[in-house]
Amino acid sequence: MKKHLWKYILVLILVVAVNDAACVLLGPRRGELVSVADREALRAVLPSGVRHGNSARLFYDFDAMAEDLIQAIDSSLSSIEIAFFHYDDDSVGKCIADHLIERAQAGVQVRFMFDGEHLGTPTLYRKMSSAGIEVCRFNPIYIPWLTRNDFARNHQKIVVIDGRVCYTGGMNIADRYSSGIEGRPWVDMFMRIDGPAACAMREVFAEDWLYACGERLDLATFGCPVAQGEVLDDAEILASGALGDGPAILERYCELLDRAEDYAYFESPYFIPAEPLLDAMKRAAGRGVDVRVIYPDKCDLGCALDLCSDSFVAEALEAGIKVGHYAPGFLHAKLFVTDDVACVGSTNLDSCSLYRYLEMMVFISDPAFAASLAAHFHSDEAFVTYLDSIGWSQRPALDRMGEKVCRTLRGIL
Repeated sequence: MKKHLWKYILVLILVVAVNDAACVLLGPRRGELVSVADREALRAVLPSGVRHGNSARLFYDFDAMAEDLIQAIDSSLSSIEIAFFHYDDDSVGKCIADHLIERAQAGVQVRFMFDGEHLGTPTLYRKMSSAGIEVCRFNPIYIPWLTRNDFARNHQKIVVIDGRVCYTGGMNIADRYSSGIEGRPWVDMFMRIDGPAACAMREVFAEDWLYACGERLDLATFGCPVAQGEVLDDAEILASGALGDGPAILERYCELLDRAEDYAYFESPYFIPAEPLLDAMKRAAGRGVDVRVIYPDKCDLGCALDLCSDSFVAEALEAGIKVGHYAPGFLHAKLFVTDDVACVGSTNLDSCSLYRYLEMMVFISDPAFAASLAAHFHSDEAFVTYLDSIGWSQRPALDRMGEKVCRTLRGIL
């Protein structure tokens, strides 16, 4: 075995090299990064930032969200941009695809982007493409775990319709978001925004599309609309990740925590905070801010993530942060609400989301909206068991050992 070890290493290096070459040669036309000139050109048309005069609606039930989304798709007149991390070829995926196809055949320009980490559903994508939908795979991976593309994923969930209505949140398109997994309900949230914020979300999609597909979208096609109904104070679309925005969402989280005076509540599928975020949480708790974090007692991606999340509990409790396990369902929502600011989007509390993945959050500065999201957090607390330092210190030694091992992998989990 030792005699031939160098051969195995050589084969591994060759496989990595071939895979990277395949990602370049077989993947969509794209550059390594969106150039500075391209980014400036995109933002000169519709500069990102705070948008005034939006209305928003939160969905906590996947079926209700899917029904509303289909109605919005059916009412589209000119364009639909859609991007999901997961889009399954199951009953709900086929249903939404059929509605997209109908609009494409009616003359609506439909662009569909999915993340290349997954093999995807080639039959469904071919059907969509043959019906006139532009389909693009973001940063494809042909041999998982053996390519530099593994950590540049598009984890965003984006839908923009006619440049006037947009959706984002934690939900992907798959039956499990309705039926649950392993007999447990899937707990998540999604948000619809009508108004100028859709322009900013379309800009984010356009930047991702330019990177993945090499096509520049005409952002000047639509003017920014004025919302109807109840209007929010401010809504800001903030993107971060591998396309050059850096850890913008992480930085905004830390800024809001440093400004917090009353409370700061987080919901996330995982509790693997980057060091700057955990430090900001500690500083806030030290000032007397009520900092709470809830995450599921059992996640969807295996025990390594559970153990890694649990490895941060003792440190957080010692700093005065309240940490709780959510049961019985799998909590997949990405929520942060503090004082008068509410944040909903795709970002998990882990290093991949905070540093590498393409992510997006909507930051809404509106006292009433923030209060409604805080009330939802409190309703979720009915299913939360908060941990205490004494009880936590008595957990099995094998668990503590596993936590230490898995914490060393926090940069890639």
